[in-house]
Amino acid sequence: MNYWLLKCEPDHDYSYQELEKDGKTYWDGVTNNWALKFIREVSKGDKAFIYHTGNQRCVAGVANVISDPYPDPEAGEENWWSLI
Repeated sequence: MNYWLLKCEPDHDYSYQELEKDGKTYWDGVTNNWALKFIREVSKGDKAFIYHTGNQRCVAGVANVISDPYPDPEAGEENWWSLI
């Protein structure tokens, strides 16, 4: 099992509180090549620390990765996402 740091901007995108309410979500929209390299290494069963950027700048919670990464069907194979 690996541990990953996934960041989000809760004021503009998605927050850990929304993840708790939804129960699971897609982690998509990653375009940075360095980040995509690591997303491809995420595995089902890994843990993810959800880091809030912006004014909060803290780890807001921990999530379980529930699938291996796969290509975003809407963005082609350049962007990957993972269910958490």
